[in-house]
Amino acid sequence: DIATHNSVIATGCRPLYPDIPGAKEYGITSDDFFSLKKPPGNTLIVGGSYIALECAGVLSQLGYPVTLMVRSRILRSLDSVFSSIIESDLICRGINFIYGNTPSKLEKCKDNNEIEVYYNDKISRYDTVLFGIGRKPNLLSLNLPK
Repeated sequence: DIATHNSVIATGCRPLYPDIPGAKEYGITSDDFFSLKKPPGNTLIVGGSYIALECAGVLSQLGYPVTLMVRSRILRSLDSVFSSIIESDLICRGINFIYGNTPSKLEKCKDNNEIEVYYNDKISRYDTVLFGIGRKPNLLSLNLPK
């Protein structure tokens, strides 16, 4: 037996996928990022978290075209002046932005291996779609009461 007043259970966490058609079938997360079997090519990164920005920076430095799709602004938990400075730096590094959007669906193109991303009545094509929209704690195996 273990007696304690306070305990911390470090469950770890896993990346979130958006609840949209094709997300898990055709998208990847930061957990998959360093184990890709082929070069990522033209990449869409969905999200403005620090993980999304790290992935964008790495891909950009390696010479791959990168687009960030964000709902509002990057690093929303930080001061807006600070996030604007980082955003300007990313733009100077050649990273493109799609503002005020989230994907509604992902589909595999019939004529090649690209992924069609549907958003706001538009369709764009990418080689890789990475979701950097947050993480969720691993609580299921704890069998906690609801």
